[in-house]
Amino acid sequence: MSDVNFQPLGRDVNAASGFDGHADIDPRLTRTHYFDGRLLKARDLVRDQAYLDRRLREVGQTLGYGVIEGLGTRFVLEGGPHFVVAPGTAVSAAGRVLQVATPMTVPLDAAAAAALNERTQLHFDRGLYAVVLSYAERPEAIAEVYPRDLGAERETQFDITVEGVRLGLVPLPAQLAQQNPLRLRAQLARRFIVASAIEQMIPEDSVALGILAIEEDTPRWFDEPLARRSVPRELDVPGVQAALSGHYEALLGEVLEARRRGGRSGDFGANEIFDVLPPAGSLPKDAVDPVAGRQGYFPEMHRVTIAPVRMADVELIRRESMRLPVIDLALGEPMDIVVLAPLPNAEYGQFARRLEHVMVPQTRRLGFIHPRPLSVFRLPRPAVLDADEATWADIWERVPDERLLYVRRPLRAAETGISGIVLARGFDLPAVPAPPAGPQPGVDESRLLDDSAVVARYLTFQVLAGLRPPQQAQGKAAVTHLHNNFADDLAAVMESVKILLLAGRDYTEVVWPTLRRLATQSTMAPFRQALQDGMADGTPAGTVVDAMPDIAGLTQSLRERWAAVVED
Repeated sequence: MSDVNFQPLGRDVNAASGFDGHADIDPRLTRTHYFDGRLLKARDLVRDQAYLDRRLREVGQTLGYGVIEGLGTRFVLEGGPHFVVAPGTAVSAAGRVLQVATPMTVPLDAAAAAALNERTQLHFDRGLYAVVLSYAERPEAIAEVYPRDLGAERETQFDITVEGVRLGLVPLPAQLAQQNPLRLRAQLARRFIVASAIEQMIPEDSVALGILAIEEDTPRWFDEPLARRSVPRELDVPGVQAALSGHYEALLGEVLEARRRGGRSGDFGANEIFDVLPPAGSLPKDAVDPVAGRQGYFPEMHRVTIAPVRMADVELIRRESMRLPVIDLALGEPMDIVVLAPLPNAEYGQFARRLEHVMVPQTRRLGFIHPRPLSVFRLPRPAVLDADEATWADIWERVPDERLLYVRRPLRAAETGISGIVLARGFDLPAVPAPPAGPQPGVDESRLLDDSAVVARYLTFQVLAGLRPPQQAQGKAAVTHLHNNFADDLAAVMESVKILLLAGRDYTEVVWPTLRRLATQSTMAPFRQALQDGMADGTPAGTVVDAMPDIAGLTQSLRERWAAVVED
């Protein structure tokens, strides 16, 4: 036996041949070298067990701690208070893989818990508890110890170690305040989720499945998302934002349900319940009125706007915003928040064109949809016609209650000092070509035109639009339609000239869609005659059109727009 050369663990291994200049070897990652003729002891095999255990936990730590799948936890009062844990898999902070193969039903029994924990106290103290799934070991079976000599007494040890999981409660160093439970749970989100305090309050070989509040030895509420963490799968969404989003959505649903039971609407301020909000989330539809330009959910200091969006783009926008910091309502720091009104693709294209602002050649800005600003207070009625008001009324009827979403937007370049890269600035309109030269007497006699052709060449819908240019997308679309479909209709052009002269410049934005409707219905002449007769005594054009009999085929929307100009 004296020939056996066994080197101890740690730094002394470096002194062996071939290890000069190497760093210290971690004794936890040391394994036994086996060879024929070697005397093995229990510590040699235990060393290998420790090595394999450490290597396996390194893999678990690389995955990240939290719930991988399943392990949904419910707290049920019927039939006695008990927890129901669904099958699933999780990884603890220590790298332990915790797996539940079949559903677990664990009663919340003080006497049974006292016996398991070797305590004499037969009740639960008042406070907050983390419901945790922990790694557990249990010895089983009996094995005899081989005697060293014939006269020694026989001894026994347990034969195997069985690994498993157990459900337990960990008291938390947080007070259970006497206040509305919904408000309290929202306040705890700052500490347990944003500050990540729950991870430091539970053992490292455990994962938290929820928070239980106990008062007077009676469970008061159970909040699963407040403590549950999932292994991050989306690398571009931070874990804090993802956890806060899950808790916020679940708690908002309970708040709205409680308000409905109490006969109250969903129009309330977020800071009445929440301290922090995720960068993207749902909000009650009752708290927003885009027609009146009002919202009551976010404090007045924030810059809140609303804009329509395709339903197919909602998830992409949400994921982009989830990378931003959370919204802390207690800071009083102004933020840019956009409320998204999701619409199907076909309806989005229809309403987006109605909200699109025209291109301004002087500033070289392309047409765009300007988000509608929202304020805590109702905005005063504008002095000019708000053409977007009717459009937003139509949009709002099509937005489902459960699909309203807000997103935080990044800081502006002027606030951060960081500017973006300009890819395009629009384009310059081409110069208007000069009209062709007229025929020269005695030279171009064959090119002489009749009176109608001369008028059609120099008096067109484009020329009229240049003299009375529409500024909104609907008017521009009407001019394009008239030019493409009625450019050769001299009667339609002449009737349009007369109607434009009668109406005046105040009606520019409504007169062009009206001309398009009249040309399509072939009712320009009756409309012009009725307008001319009605205005003979000084009556405004809008009043005449609003009261005009149905001889022109105008829609109710066009009539209301004519009347609105008079009211303004």
